[in-house]
Amino acid sequence: MKRFLGPEAIAGVAAGLEVPFTVMGGISGANIGQVLAEGARRVAVVTAVTTAVDMAGTVAFLREKIRQAGSMGG
Repeated sequence: MKRFLGPEAIAGVAAGLEVPFTVMGGISGANIGQVLAEGARRVAVVTAVTTAVDMAGTVAFLREKIRQAGSMGG
């Protein structure tokens, strides 16, 4: 059985790293807020964009969430 880490694991992993890192896998509009709140600043989002009915709208939404997280000092 595969075991996946959820967004709550980001803060713990980030604490042990001194280099920039990218978070990927399962990121969507529904959980991007939590992913960013846990400390991710670089995200790779594929499926949420490529399967979206409105790709441009989805990208704009995700970019705005990321921008907002960056302006909050994260």
